[in-house]
Parts: sequence; structure tokens; C-alpha cells
Amino acid sequence: MDEILPSSPLKELRQSCLRLPAGKATKPDGIPDEVLLRVSRIVPQVLIKTFNRCLSRSELTEQWKTARLLNL
Repeated sequence: MDEILPSSPLKELRQSCLRLPAGKATKPDGIPDEVLLRVSRIVPQVLIKTFNRCLSRSELTEQWKTARLLNL
């Protein structure tokens, strides 16, 4: 599968997740920022693969369509 995310997705993912506000309410997507931060530290490839798959198939959940998304 062609890469959709930047050529250095791990670095971009880590930087974006570090900018997530700590202790804030869960957004409409239902995924707490703390979960994204932990997953990005432990198994970042899972997030990258998920984001790439969603982007390549043009498949986004309704929550992602209404949520405020951050560039990774």
C-alpha cells in the first residue's frame, strides 16, 4: 500500500500526540487523548496503519467526520 502519511510518520505521530491536551474531555470520536498518546508510544505502527487505511479507502467514521482532527 502506498504511504499516505508523511515520509517520517513516526516522528509526525509522536509530535502530534504530544500536543494533545492532557486531562480534557473525550472528543466526539470517543477516543480519549490519553489513549492516543499511550498507543502512539507503545505501538505507533497500529495508529499509522489505521490512519493510512482510512485515508486510502476514504473511509472515516461518522465521529471522525464531525470531530476536530489534528494533522499527524
